[in-house]
Amino acid sequence: MLMKEQMRFRDPALTKKTAAQIKELAPPYNVKFCHVCGTHEWTITHYGLRALLPATVKVIAGPGCPVCVLPAAELDAAIARACAQGLDM
Repeated sequence: MLMKEQMRFRDPALTKKTAAQIKELAPPYNVKFCHVCGTHEWTITHYGLRALLPATVKVIAGPGCPVCVLPAAELDAAIARACAQGLDM
């Protein structure tokens, strides 16, 4: 992705427009979206994205994706085992 493309995601006008569209489309009843990625949670929290959502829309953190929550030692062991069996990594 080009830097120009990346920077459009930090455009305040685009952010306000997107937040307005979410508010317009939000149902009058409560809904929850669950994500499973620690990086998503960091981004949502770091940039205060929950504050842009209407009161009826909640984003909740899930258990984490298998890669994010798996200890590095277990990943290393799995890679070593696969390599020992002649699998390409």
